[in-house]
This record gives sequence, structure tokens and C-alpha cells, in this order.
Amino acid sequence: CSWFGWYRWHSPSTLSLREPKLATLQYILKPGTVFSAGFFRASIGNNMSSQSFIAIWLLLIVCVCAGCERSEVVERNTASSPDKSQSPDVILISIDTLRADHLGCYGKQSASTPNLDSLAASGVLFETACTTVPVTLPAHCSILSGLVPPEHGVRTNGSDFLEESVVTVTEVLKKNGYQTGAFVASEPLKSDRGLTQGFDVYDDQFGGQNVGKSRFEQQTERFANEVAAAATGWIGTQKRSQPLFAFVHFFDPHWPYVKPMAGAEKPGYSGEIAYVDRVLGKMLESIRRDREESNLIVVVTSDHGEGLGEHNEKSHCIFVYDSTLRVPLIIYAPERVTPKRVDNPVSVIDVAPTILELAGIQGLDDCDGISLVDAMKSGAAEIRDIYFESYYGQIRFGWAPLNGIRRGNLKYIHAPRAEMYDLQKDPGELDNVVATHQPLVADFKNVLDLVGEGKRSAGILDDEAIRKLANLGYVSAKPAGNVDKAKRADPKDRIEVYDQFQSAYQMYSDGAIDETLNLMAGLEKHMSDSPHFYFEWAFFQSEADDWQGAAVSYAKCLELDSENTKARLNLGAAHLKTKNFAEAQKSLDYVLAVEPENANARLYAGFAAKELGNNQLAIEHWKHFVRLAPHHPDAAKIRAVVASGN
Repeated sequence: CSWFGWYRWHSPSTLSLREPKLATLQYILKPGTVFSAGFFRASIGNNMSSQSFIAIWLLLIVCVCAGCERSEVVERNTASSPDKSQSPDVILISIDTLRADHLGCYGKQSASTPNLDSLAASGVLFETACTTVPVTLPAHCSILSGLVPPEHGVRTNGSDFLEESVVTVTEVLKKNGYQTGAFVASEPLKSDRGLTQGFDVYDDQFGGQNVGKSRFEQQTERFANEVAAAATGWIGTQKRSQPLFAFVHFFDPHWPYVKPMAGAEKPGYSGEIAYVDRVLGKMLESIRRDREESNLIVVVTSDHGEGLGEHNEKSHCIFVYDSTLRVPLIIYAPERVTPKRVDNPVSVIDVAPTILELAGIQGLDDCDGISLVDAMKSGAAEIRDIYFESYYGQIRFGWAPLNGIRRGNLKYIHAPRAEMYDLQKDPGELDNVVATHQPLVADFKNVLDLVGEGKRSAGILDDEAIRKLANLGYVSAKPAGNVDKAKRADPKDRIEVYDQFQSAYQMYSDGAIDETLNLMAGLEKHMSDSPHFYFEWAFFQSEADDWQGAAVSYAKCLELDSENTKARLNLGAAHLKTKNFAEAQKSLDYVLAVEPENANARLYAGFAAKELGNNQLAIEHWKHFVRLAPHHPDAAKIRAVVASGN
């Protein structure tokens, strides 16, 4: 058994294919109500009864169904291609993990963001822009598609991906003659996550950066200067006679921090933002030299903010407070808009339709977002319902999901202990007024009921992808076990547990394995419904050579998630280590029945068969192994055994 290494595997999720979007039935009900069959965009009038709403809804469906049906997504853009010499160049910049209130243009006096501030002063700044979800991949799917997560189906990092049936702004621009390039900085946006559609170039050539003393801080990202160099290099080679669309993603404000503020001794969040601002300024200078500035549109936003300890959340993903939901949105288009600050909440789902209208292109008619061009003219966005969510706690740990609606200054969070805040009076979301606003609570619940849980597009990750996501502070695993909805914990009651769970990775990376195991043992009572928790505990136990403990933890993982072949594979390995060869064979036979081409299962099954005295079966397994993994570190040794026949 000494020949095989330890492989940290991730369970495959059942592939849930999203059905193609049907032609959306869009209605306008006044005052202030806009609906679509996929997701209704605005508020239900407070004085409209539910019976009246249903009657009007059904009547409109009958009327529209009696008419003509729109063609499918790829055929949405029926406008003739605009004159390419007049079509603007579009630069969409996403600065990951960027809170709006940490920029000078949004009021932070100590911020060192002169380039972003200058861009905002010369363009349009949206005072209150909200992301759909405080998680990198699903938020970017919303930015590029104009859809909320229940519609595009991506709810978390890693295991989810954007399906081809979802049409993005990139595809519409490409169809209208645009040269398209993306330059991303980190693992969550890697090319296999589905965002490549429509891009001529999708540059995700990032590698591990040693940004700290800890092994946990080996980051799978590239710094802003490298991303900017790749983007400007591509832009400089594109045809001037043809418009271009560049999506540029900076990751630096995401933990861990390596760039200090000027005069500061230690790296920090504000230092990372200042660094990105400097890089962005130089990048825009280069773009202005290569392209015509009068025909340029620059959009700057973010996927989410950062908790920074507010509401006891250090990072993001779990909660849906404005510390992680409110992001900057700045649009610079010198020949198309006049400088202005726009009041009232908007959403990142509005970015894509706004870009298209500014470019004079029709498309994405069925998306959930709306164009903000009128708001940029008037200085005030229409009051409508802004949807947000976080299913991260449910997917990973079996806790209750969080979702909600923002309507003007009011914000409702649906949770086991519901919350409502008047953000004009209480921007820090500290005074929960849900008890005194029950009629509005019922209204918001009706909105969320109509949105529904939506879809989820989940796929399979390999070991390397899982390791890289873990290094970025994201966990990625099979959804938590089937927990009775009524018994799901409120994430507010689990945030300290989550922080401790995250700190276990840091302890392990710092070499404190005993402390790591003690911490995990103490967390079990709070995470006993999470197969992911047991999967990770087993990993830590295996690293401490506690293979008996690892076998127990993998077994508990499988009790909650019986289809987790990666946990079953590792259980087989643990049984091999503890010389329980018969049980090892059972586990590995199960894996091979599901995945006959699993090279590691073939390797381990060969060891089990050998120890049980079945040399012929061992040789058969190993023949498959060397065929499937000819460059595996153990392939040469196994090949020699196969050649000798014993």
C-alpha cells in the first residue's frame, strides 16, 4: 500500500440541465410594476389585491398567447448590425470583493482611489448598486447575462457552471461584429465554468502566487498588473475598424492581502484597492492611446463586497447584508452620457442591457435586468424590487437559504428569523423592524414565492480545482444532506461556527494539525448534517495518519451523501491503510461500478485484490490503471509489476 499517494477528491454533483429559456411574456402594469415570466422585475403595487393581480396576470397570458410567439434566445437580436465604424468600444471591469463605501467617490475620505474617483466624476455613478449574490461565479453570471441566479442556475462557486442555453451580453455583441476578449484573475472564473461563450479570447492563464508564509496562502490568481498587461496587449492588436468588448477581472481586494497602503506597515483591504486603482489608471491610459476615447464605454463594478467583521462576517458568501451586497457601479461614456450621480437602487443584472442600449444594439430581451440609460439621463432609477440571495450555507452545510428583496429604502431578508431594515434610517442594518411591518412582510414573501427556488446547474470538479478553490477560501463539495426545511439552522446562529471551520484550514496550513483536529471535533455537533464537513475532517485526519478516524469520517459523509464516489474512493484508501482489505474492496468495487474509468480506483482496487490473494484480478485492475494514467508517478512501478505477471 505504500505506493499510492493520497488524493483529495470532490464528490460529483448530479448534473441538473437547465431547460432552454422559453420566450418570456413581458407585461407592464402601472403604476410601477414590471413582470416577466422568468422573474418579475418590479414591485407589486401596495394597493393591488392578490386576487386582482392574479386575474390581470391570467388575462394578459391569454392575450399574449393568442398573439405571436417570440423566437428563441439566439434569435432575440433582430436588429440589423449597426455601422461598425460608429459602434463603441466597451470595457467592462469587475474588481472582485470591492465594497462601494471603500472608494473616495462613494464617500470614504481616507481612500486612495484617484483614478476611480476621476472616472466617476466624468461619468455616471450609481449611489446604490446591488449584487445578486455575494459569491464570485454566480454574481458574474448575473453581470454578463442580466439574469438573477434562480434563472441562470448558478448558485455557488466551483461545482456550478453557466449552461450554453443562457445567452450573455458577450454573445450579442459578438453577433453584432464585436471583437471579444476576457482576462480573468482567479480560479472561480476559470474557462470551464461556462463564461467563455461569445469570447474570441478567454485568458485565464493564472498560476499559484506565493503571497504569504502559509501553504494556505498559495493563491491561484494573478495580480492586477498581469491581468491589465494581458488585456492591453490584446486590445492593442485588435482592428481599429471593428469595435471591441473586453471583460477585465481584478481579484486583488480578495483575501489574503499582500499590498499595504502608502505609509502602512501591514497589507490590508484598503491597500489592495489602492493598488488596483493605480493599475486601472495605467490600463485606461493605454486603452485611450489605442482606441478612440470619444467612442469608448467603460463600466466598473464588482461581484460582491466584504464583511470585514460587520455582523460577525469576516469575508463573504454567507450573509446578505449591504456589507457584501452593495457594490460600485460607474459608467463612463463621454459622448453618450453626462456626468451625474443616480439615486435609488439598481442591480448588477442591469449592466448587460445598459451596455447594449448604449451601443445601439437590441438583445437580451428576456433578461431580468433593465437598461439604466433613462436613469442616467434623469438622475434617478425607477423604484422596483431588487432580488438577492445566498444559498451558500444551504448547499455546503444544510443551513437555511437566505434571499430577499430590496424596494427603495426597505430591505427584506427571508430567513428562519426574518429581517427588515429601513436603510435610510439604518444603513448598518442593526435595527430589525420586521415586527412592525407585517403587511409589507407578506407582500415581500409573495414576491419571493413568485420567484421560486429556481434552477441549479451543477457539474463535477477534479481534485486540483477543489484544492485551488479551497486555497481561495471557498469550499466546494456535494450539497449538504437532506435536512428538514423546518429544522434548518438560521445562518445567523452559525456564523461563528463557519468562521471556526474556515480557520481550520489556516491551522492545518500552519502545521498545527493537532489543534486542527481538536477544532473539527468540537464543530461536529454544529455540522452533523454536512457531508462536506465530514469529508474535510477525514482529510485532516488522513494528514495526521489517523486512518481509522478518517475511515469513520468518510463513512459518516456517505451516510449523508451515499452517491459521493470520491468519499467512497477515499474510504477505500483508508481501509487499505488500516489493512481492512475486504472493506476496501467493497468500497472500490462500488466506485468502479459507477466510474469504470477511474484510474485511482483501479490502482487502489489492484492493491486490495493483491492483498486478498487474487493476483489475476490485481493485474487486470493495474492494466486499466496504466492505460488510464500513463504519466502517474506510480505508473512505471505498476507497469513493471504487470509485465512480470506477479
